[in-house]
Amino acid sequence: LQVGYVGSLEPGASGLMVLLMGKATALARLVRATPTRYTGLVRLGTSTDTYDSRGKVTSQAPTSHITDAAIAESLAHDIGLALGCGAHLAQLRRESVGGFSVDDAWTLDAFMPAARKFAKNK
Repeated sequence: LQVGYVGSLEPGASGLMVLLMGKATALARLVRATPTRYTGLVRLGTSTDTYDSRGKVTSQAPTSHITDAAIAESLAHDIGLALGCGAHLAQLRRESVGGFSVDDAWTLDAFMPAARKFAKNK
């Protein structure tokens, strides 16, 4: 049985490894051409010599003054610098706060009648 894989995981990474078997190994090129999505965890306040958690800590700094929006703006800017094309944060959307999610939220049009009714009965 022929088995092939699509892409390699970076050292220290976890996640999906696509394996293709038999005749499906011929699809590897097509699968490689599809978008890949990653998630990660950034630890602010600590730098390492390898830019990941496996490296030696080279500096540490407090982070209590940093906001979520500032992080997103800085990431966009730094990505643009690294790629040599410039970038900025074009949109910022809060998706959740604690256990509250936009997926479960009411629209303002749905909320206002309920709020008025609540205020009237109070």
